Amino acid sequence: MVDTKKPIFPIILAQKNHINMNRVLSRTYTALIAAVTLPWTASLAPASGANGAELQFDCKVKPLNAINDKLPMLNSNCPEVVSGPGILVSTMGGTGTDIPENHLNYRFKGDFAIFLHHINKQTDADAKKTLYVTWVAYNPLNQPVTIKVNEQASYLSQPDAPFVERVPLAIDDENKLYSGPGDRLTADYIHGQATVEPPFQVTVPPHKFAVVRHVDVPVADLKFHHNGRSFFARGNIDGTLQMATIATFSESGAPDLSKLESMLKDSLMARPREYEKLRPTPNDFVGRFIYGRVAGVQQGVHLDATHNMVLDKSAGACRRYAISSLTKGTFGTGEIQSAKLLRRYDDTAYSAHGNYCVDYKVTFNVRNRDYIKRKIYVTLDCPLKTDLNEVKYAEQPEKAVFYRGSVKLSTDSYKRFYHLVLHKGQKLEPLDSFEIEPGEKKTFTVELLYPPDATPPQLLSVYSPQSEELKVDLRPVLDSK
Repeated sequence: MVDTKKPIFPIILAQKNHINMNRVLSRTYTALIAAVTLPWTASLAPASGANGAELQFDCKVKPLNAINDKLPMLNSNCPEVVSGPGILVSTMGGTGTDIPENHLNYRFKGDFAIFLHHINKQTDADAKKTLYVTWVAYNPLNQPVTIKVNEQASYLSQPDAPFVERVPLAIDDENKLYSGPGDRLTADYIHGQATVEPPFQVTVPPHKFAVVRHVDVPVADLKFHHNGRSFFARGNIDGTLQMATIATFSESGAPDLSKLESMLKDSLMARPREYEKLRPTPNDFVGRFIYGRVAGVQQGVHLDATHNMVLDKSAGACRRYAISSLTKGTFGTGEIQSAKLLRRYDDTAYSAHGNYCVDYKVTFNVRNRDYIKRKIYVTLDCPLKTDLNEVKYAEQPEKAVFYRGSVKLSTDSYKRFYHLVLHKGQKLEPLDSFEIEPGEKKTFTVELLYPPDATPPQLLSVYSPQSEELKVDLRPVLDSK
């Protein structure tokens, strides 16, 4: 293979030494043709010096154009701070209940996901009360139905995953860095550590209820009696089930099934209702926009996108895409990635703003048509939210943390994990850079699960600066490879 660090195109040297230019160009073409016909075996491995790369050329944000798998997710995130018992989300039919409208009447089939995030905040007088969030399933069919959980992660704020300070960017191949329960559970999925072996399963008899899981949020031993839990699971149902999450408080343990059935019949919603005074606004609302928290059935668990890049001597190459773009935060693309809600309560969000726990996989196919080795830089950072086609950062990043989470870069033979802590308006150095030889084609993937406690949107940038050397255009030779 030709050493691209040496001047295989010695045009400037030829001028200095009065060498016949035609002879130089002839040798140059011969060398290049020999080079591009060799097998390109260089691997896509991180190169050093990624920190110094700056995006100096114009690069507008474009739509991600990701494919949504449309799988249903039971999303239980409102109210976030639960002070009174009751239904959080119910997709039961409502027939025979005291308040039918408090049941969303949705049936889950096949693959599905469930996300819940709730906080228990007690006074000193009630410090021994543990919040239990119970996942209940109902079988409306005439035969047994089995629900299997294949992947699962769940953490408390204390003691599992406290909100500790972290550096903005660190390599985390061993999954040891996290700050907050949402950060930690999504990291488990990115690192492949959320698999349940063998799968956890519950069989629900015909026309019966069953408890799938109790998750507790204790505060008794904490100084400020304030604790939160994030939970996310993916699985499969071999028939049809309706599901609910129900909040109870107790000093003596989780509720039994009969109590939960009674609560579903009574149909009282958990308190407080977060948006009694100022409700969330529809997505097409003009004016002050209230996003709101989600309680309902979300459509979409994975977002997959594929994009092509060509590295050419004539210009720098760049791709920029919003991650978790939402109403009034599209960077001028008009693309709203917030998952659609198939069912919702009328005092909760109209879309799943934030896309918590949605799995983003963005694949880039890169071809180097330049005659020198090129570097690809990959960055995820946090510009100021806007609906204009512009990217602006704060002169000094604000105190508020807008993203705590993990990112995975990989090819078929290589992978690396990074942990990020991004403040509002923060411009971050590249995660890493990759070298690509002339004529080479490479594919790599950027993956993340959008973490709970993050605030959208963020910006994914993949770019390669233009070649600085002024040399003869030999692209037709490369094109013939």
